[in-house]
Amino acid sequence: MITKKRLGPLLAVLGLLLAAQAHAQSVYWIDTNFPTPMLGKANDDGTSPQLVPLTAATLPEGIAVDGFNGVLYWGEEAWTGAHINRAGVDLGGIAPLIGGGSSIRAVALDPLHGKIYWTSSNLVVGGQINRANLDGSGAAVIASLGILANPRGIAIDGLGGKLYWADYDQNAIYSSDLNGAGVAPVVSVGLTTPWGLALDPTSTALYFTEYATGRIQKYKFLGAVLSTIVSGLGNPTYLAIDAAAARMFWTEAGTHKAQRANLDGTALLNLNLPLATYGGIAVGPGGPTPTLLVMLAADAVRDGIELRWQFSASSRFTSVVVERAEVPSGAWMVVEAALREEGGATIALDRAVEPGHSYQYRLVATANDGTKITFGPVPATAGSPVAEFALSAITPNPTRDLARIDYALPRAAPVRLSVLDLQGRELVRLVDGVQTPGRHQAVWTGETSHGRAAAGLYFVRYQTPERVLTRRLSITR
Repeated sequence: MITKKRLGPLLAVLGLLLAAQAHAQSVYWIDTNFPTPMLGKANDDGTSPQLVPLTAATLPEGIAVDGFNGVLYWGEEAWTGAHINRAGVDLGGIAPLIGGGSSIRAVALDPLHGKIYWTSSNLVVGGQINRANLDGSGAAVIASLGILANPRGIAIDGLGGKLYWADYDQNAIYSSDLNGAGVAPVVSVGLTTPWGLALDPTSTALYFTEYATGRIQKYKFLGAVLSTIVSGLGNPTYLAIDAAAARMFWTEAGTHKAQRANLDGTALLNLNLPLATYGGIAVGPGGPTPTLLVMLAADAVRDGIELRWQFSASSRFTSVVVERAEVPSGAWMVVEAALREEGGATIALDRAVEPGHSYQYRLVATANDGTKITFGPVPATAGSPVAEFALSAITPNPTRDLARIDYALPRAAPVRLSVLDLQGRELVRLVDGVQTPGRHQAVWTGETSHGRAAAGLYFVRYQTPERVLTRRLSITR
């Protein structure tokens, strides 16, 4: 029997189950002040603000955050020579990405397809929707809207294959396919000067600001219901949604404020940010610091099958037992093997296996209160090392709470395993670092830094230097 008193390596699992420590969310903003434009960052309650200067007279506007890769993108409203720019979420490494633009208003990301979109309100050549790859290549106009169009905020539904934008002069919200085809109005009655635009976490509603009326409105696709969520604002402009916390954030040109509220308009909070004009707002992870890692791996080695697990804090278990079966639903038996520590991991070698045979392994951990928690199973075939990077089953799927995510590496490599919402925003990072060869399993309990994720569709993304793989995960409540 493998039993290790006060065993630490499984605390990473328990820590995730009990605390689900995730990135602290940050709010990012652009200040379009002509002589001294700024890029800013603060905690999502407005505390600890940071500012870095941007190039004078460029009129930076619109901002989006790629939380998965830790990158910010924004545009410039300058009439000629406007850029799409990028920087790290630490506000460092500011650099132009795409040049030759004009009157860029808002940017939005489609991480699922590796694209960035932006609106242009040049009223001489006409309003436009533009698209490029996230590395800046392949920039092109995908929709020419005409000289009467004045597009501002933009939102992407990568899963549904739609993009949406607010037209300030046409008093309407429009949509098209991701390639710009099929432009059509979505909401054209009951709107006045719409500006900022965001898609809700479940993609069932749009939220948008109205500059002249000082309102934030919500449009539910089902039933075509339009309702006012917040009123009495000072010329609200750009809008962003934090899916995990079910909050919205916006800037106001008339009052030079950035504010937030719940998606139903309650709990209004002035963030008290150092804002001189307006510009743009986004919310996402504050940095690439990872959460606790959950690591349970099995792989064929010369002498049998090696099982390893790792932790990053003190133990909450009194013992852990390794068990083996030939099929997940089969009879489990305790593996008799010695343990060793290596590089912070605990390793068990199962020598009692036959070459070519496949096995399932799991850990049965006993917590301090006597509760038993099972982790796994993870598969391995004796004599058959992993041949490729792979993201395998997510079980159960759909799930009400805990989901187990299986992935594999043919050799040691850096791995980032994350859960994303429908807009491609990272909710929690389960793995971030170099992983050993073999078959691994991570666990997500549905927890984020702002509590439990809402029921709906999510994505699990597995990124290595050689492959990026994505699978869907459905949560029910």
